[in-house]
Amino acid sequence: HRLQLADDKHIDDAWPVVCEPFVQWVLEDKFVNGRPAWEKVGVQFTDDVTPYEEMKIKLLNGSHLALTYLGFLKGYRFVHDTMNDPLFVRYIRAYMDKDVTPQLASVPGIDLEGYKDTLIERFSNQAIADQLERVCSDGSSKFPKFTVPTINRLIVDQGNFQRASLVVAAWALYLKGVDENGVTYTIPDPRAEFCQGLVADDALITQRLLQVEEIFGLAIPQSSEFVAAFEQNLADLRALGVSGTLEKILANGL
Repeated sequence: HRLQLADDKHIDDAWPVVCEPFVQWVLEDKFVNGRPAWEKVGVQFTDDVTPYEEMKIKLLNGSHLALTYLGFLKGYRFVHDTMNDPLFVRYIRAYMDKDVTPQLASVPGIDLEGYKDTLIERFSNQAIADQLERVCSDGSSKFPKFTVPTINRLIVDQGNFQRASLVVAAWALYLKGVDENGVTYTIPDPRAEFCQGLVADDALITQRLLQVEEIFGLAIPQSSEFVAAFEQNLADLRALGVSGTLEKILANGL
């Protein structure tokens, strides 16, 4: 990269920082005594960042969780590996389009379809080499922020739970510490011992896992439709594997 920078830009940099092309910086325009003209370098100013935060959390972070535990169970170890699998791409796009997008308010200056296209492209970028283990980490603290709000809204809207419940079912099986190829791994979560205890008894996974209020709140374990979808996906992951479960869900087309 040093040589490329010197040849292309005639810049001698001993330690150039390489990054992906995508950049997004949204700030609330609420400065007390003026501000730099950051809009000249691409910063987007707005009166309220809330819709941008919700878009990022539910589409980017939520989709990351949706693919990471499934991918790890399948035996993949990088985010781009999952995106090389057409089943994962179709599943993640369906999750974005059918489960998340209807929940989002209009986001000024953002084309949501283009934003989702960009996410798929970024997830597919093998040059980033983003490790699934990193995305898998701290699941017990990520679910309340990135996935549970989407599920809660689906409950209110009486939506379809197939895809969203699969995210939780994949995490439950991931907590067992062995992928579908028989490879064992450690759980990178400060509460790993507690979380693994929740899934130690197969007959009690639903009762123990979904009843943890600080992770899943109150609405999820009380939704019989969600619980049924969760249990079906958990059974399918065991019987059909990751690919078979994705094929079944995608075939339903809901």
